Amino acid sequence: MKKFLFTCIIILFIVSSLFAFQTFQSEKTAMCVKFINTGKLQEKDYNLYTQGRKYLIDQKWDDAIRIFEQLKSMYPNSEYVDDSIHWIGFCYKEKGEYELAFSVFESLIKNYPESTRVTDAKALMIECAQELVKQGKTEYKKFVEKEAGIEDSQLKLVALNALEGMNSDEAVPLLEKIIYESKNEIMKKKAVRILRYKRNDKSYSILKDLALNDPDTDVKVEAIRGLGYSRKDIAANVILQVYKNSDDRKIKEAVILALAELRTNDSYEILKNIASKDPNVEIRRKAIYRLSYFKDKRTIQFLKEIYGNVEEITLKKSIIEALENFRTKEALNILKDIAGSNNEPVEVRRRAIDKISEFRGKENEDFLDELMKKEKNIRIKREIVNAIGNFESLSSKELLKKYALRETNIEVKKEIIDELGNYEDLKDFL
Repeated sequence: MKKFLFTCIIILFIVSSLFAFQTFQSEKTAMCVKFINTGKLQEKDYNLYTQGRKYLIDQKWDDAIRIFEQLKSMYPNSEYVDDSIHWIGFCYKEKGEYELAFSVFESLIKNYPESTRVTDAKALMIECAQELVKQGKTEYKKFVEKEAGIEDSQLKLVALNALEGMNSDEAVPLLEKIIYESKNEIMKKKAVRILRYKRNDKSYSILKDLALNDPDTDVKVEAIRGLGYSRKDIAANVILQVYKNSDDRKIKEAVILALAELRTNDSYEILKNIASKDPNVEIRRKAIYRLSYFKDKRTIQFLKEIYGNVEEITLKKSIIEALENFRTKEALNILKDIAGSNNEPVEVRRRAIDKISEFRGKENEDFLDELMKKEKNIRIKREIVNAIGNFESLSSKELLKKYALRETNIEVKKEIIDELGNYEDLKDFL
């Protein structure tokens, strides 16, 4: 998945690079060679064009527009007219005048269909249309949807990227066509990712089919996530079926996240079962943590119960992480019980102490202070010092000063001094 995401990012970067400023110096060099060869280096249209480009570099959009418009008017037959129109549209886009920019690019495509700037213009029109839809001008959706259906892979990717930010259910048939007919795997996965945000019956049906039947793991993962976003009660059983039919860890992790995002009673019960019984400890760990999405007392009680039944340190830590997400007194009391128990592994106690400091409050400082007084383990004492330092209060500062004066262990004392070093007004004390 990481490789896929990295590949998508690289492709999007390359595509967007085609439609933004190109390297001015290399283009300038190429133009110079061209004009030397044709004997046109001193022509006035070229001088105007280079002047306009300089304004572009300086982001002086109005000045650049003025110069390019002047070139169009004075030299209508110049070979730089199409380039000038392109840059006029670009300047309007950068100024946020998207409708005007859109019309300029449209005129370029209409009047100069053979121009090398046509592909750039279409891509920039897609970007303008996306911004105009955000402004409530929904008529521009049609343009983006149309461009998403073309065969040009570069423009299709730009258009699909724009569709992702639009709440357009009308795009579902187009996305369906891409998913089932496109031979381009990147396009297909992008279409599935967009589809998962379309909460309607048609998109749900497609996502269900892909989650159950598509042979591509990455496509299945995106479809499973989409089922989670659907918030449909019936989706839980489909997700469970996917879980039972797969031994792929990536698929199971997607199932866990989808169940948590679904937030139904059925998805909660399935997630509990995975957290309790899956043979893979890492899968159980992730399920335990995702249970914190269900922020109610039944989940806290379940986490308390399962904590008493597990021995693996990694699972105990995951339960502690989940409890911290609740930020309730019930969850805090469980963390305090773990932190204060000498029967628990040191690493587990340290994690609980660290999470207690996230709750803040004087009573929690006092709890850690009492723990510090009776604690013998050096690593636990150092963790307590760090936790008290996290409170960043006047009372926690006084506690650290007290510890600095009475602590005899050199490792703990060094930890205390490090924490006190964060307070500018204690340099004389140190």
